[in-house]
Amino acid sequence: MCTSLTIQSNNHHALLGRTMDFPIEAKWHPTLINQTSYQTALAGKRPLKYPYVGGGRHESRIDILIADGVNIAGLSCAELMFPLKAHYLANEVPEKLNLTPQDFLPWVLGEHNSIEAVKNELSDVALIGKNWLAGQEVFSFHWILTDQTGQTLIIEPTQNGMEIIADSIGVLTNSPTYPEHMRRLAKELNGSSNKESLVQQSRRLVLNQQIPAATNTPTSRFLEAAVVKLGNSPAPNQFVARNRLFNV
Repeated sequence: MCTSLTIQSNNHHALLGRTMDFPIEAKWHPTLINQTSYQTALAGKRPLKYPYVGGGRHESRIDILIADGVNIAGLSCAELMFPLKAHYLANEVPEKLNLTPQDFLPWVLGEHNSIEAVKNELSDVALIGKNWLAGQEVFSFHWILTDQTGQTLIIEPTQNGMEIIADSIGVLTNSPTYPEHMRRLAKELNGSSNKESLVQQSRRLVLNQQIPAATNTPTSRFLEAAVVKLGNSPAPNQFVARNRLFNV
């Protein structure tokens, strides 16, 4: 299962880190996407405006599955598994940009330079539960993004539609939904969902070396990553921020 979090340093570097913990047959490699266009499963070829580098694996001679990355404009995005919660449309929608779940991250990184740009176009997108260019599986995903402003955005496709969470704490794991994760976090930290209170309680746990240990479950991993992020003082620079991401 996957764990991700964002950190903004005091010298204005925004970082996104993630793990990928499920067993896979194909090998993942750092992959540069810099061609003039990219192929989608349902919407044909799309122009690539912003080249990016990320974690990719070859599904065929020309098809590359991308799980995360950062583009030349400083926009980062990672997809994490969202089983039992993800909801996609069954059929394509006229007048919409119809994408499969596997096409969504290349659309984000390849065509946008900021979180605001993504938000402005999300209403034009329909996520369709159909196979990607290669393979026979429709994956359940939700996404975490950050850009040079240090903002974090979480996007979750649920029964309620494409839910956009712009006021997150910048932590995401696999299912359940982000609001459910936050309710568990508040309950663990004495019931308060106020961010200032969460920070204070997390700092107490960090200072007393009582950080809750993560097990092999998304909920416990969310809890540990959230406490570590909220309970530590801001990173003074990108090097401290990077080391903190690796340590988490």
